[in-house]
Amino acid sequence: MTSLPGKLPARLQKSPTIQGAYSMVLEIEAAAKSTPLGKEGDDSERKKRLVFARVVGYLLLEGPSDRACTTVALEVASANNIEDRFKIGQMYFNHYIRYFRKSKGRTPTPSEHPSRPSFDALKQVIPGELKEPPKDQSVAKKLALLRDGYRCMITCTYDLNSVKENEEVKKLVTQSREIVGITQCAHIFPLSANANTSDSGGHGGGKECTATIWTIIERFGYVNLLKDLNDANIHRLENIMTLEPKLVQPNQPHTYKVKFGYPFMNLGNQFPELISFESKYKHLPLPSPTYLGIHAACARVCHLSGAAKYIDKYEREMEDIEVLSTDGASADILHYALESLTYSTTL
Repeated sequence: MTSLPGKLPARLQKSPTIQGAYSMVLEIEAAAKSTPLGKEGDDSERKKRLVFARVVGYLLLEGPSDRACTTVALEVASANNIEDRFKIGQMYFNHYIRYFRKSKGRTPTPSEHPSRPSFDALKQVIPGELKEPPKDQSVAKKLALLRDGYRCMITCTYDLNSVKENEEVKKLVTQSREIVGITQCAHIFPLSANANTSDSGGHGGGKECTATIWTIIERFGYVNLLKDLNDANIHRLENIMTLEPKLVQPNQPHTYKVKFGYPFMNLGNQFPELISFESKYKHLPLPSPTYLGIHAACARVCHLSGAAKYIDKYEREMEDIEVLSTDGASADILHYALESLTYSTTL
C-alpha cells in the first residue's frame, strides 16, 4: 500500500477542481490513519479505510481520462463531510476496482482447440464470421488465435492445443523450436460487463452491480462502451486478449509498455519492455486501446492504493474457510463477500 504523494503532479495542478479535491482526500487519508484499533489491536478497519481513501486519491492521479479525474474530483468536493468521502472510495472499490478483479482467481479452463482446417481454409471463413461480433467465447477464441498467429500476444508462446490439433502450427513450432504453452481467452472487460445477464451465482444484486459499473464508465466520458459491449458483443475481438500483464500505451499505434504490479514477476526479463500488436488478417480487429486504457488505469489504482493486497487477503480467506465462526470472528469475511452485492449508491 503506497501513501498518497503530498503534492499533485504539475499537469494536475492546473485544475483548481482537482487540486481542491486532492487536499480533501489527503485529509481523509490522515483521518484513516487515526482510526482506532479494534479488540486486541485489530487494525482491519483502519486498513479498510486507508484503502478507500487511497482509491479516491489514486483515481485523481491515475484515472483513465481527464474527464474521469474531474468527475471524481467533483464528487469529492460535493460530499458533505469526511465520512461521505470515505463512501465515495467504498463505492469505487466495490464497483470499479472489484469489477475488473472478478475474472482473477482460479485458473480458467485452457482454450479449446481450433478446428482442423488449414490457415487458408480458416481465412475463407473470416468475412462470414465478422459480419457481426462473435456470439460466444469459443468462436471469439478461434478468431483471436487466428488473428494472433496462434500465439500469446505478449510472450509469443504458441498455444498448446493449436500445436496439438493443427498440423501447420505443429510444423511451424517444430521448425522454429519456439516455446509452447497454454493460452486463455481473456476479456479486457470481463464477462460480467454483459448488462443483460445477472451474475452467474444467481444473486439478485448482479444486474444492479453491472448497472453501477456502466454508470461509472459513462460518467468517466466513455458514453458508447455500453452499446459496444452489451450482450454477446462482450465477445467482440476488440475486447479479447490472451495475456495478463498490465499495459500502458505509448505514442505508437497498438504499441504498449509492459508493466507489472510486482517487479519480481519479471525478474528473468521474459517479457519485453515494449510490445506491438498486429493482426495477421485485416478483417480481424486488434484489442481496443480504449478498453485497455480503462482496465490499465484500474490496475494502477488497485495496486497503488493497496486494494489488490486487501482483495487478495479476503479472497484467500474465503477459499480457505469452510464454515463461519460462531463467535463472530468471520464477520469481516462475510461482510466482504456480500458488500459488492448489497452496497448501492446514487451517482
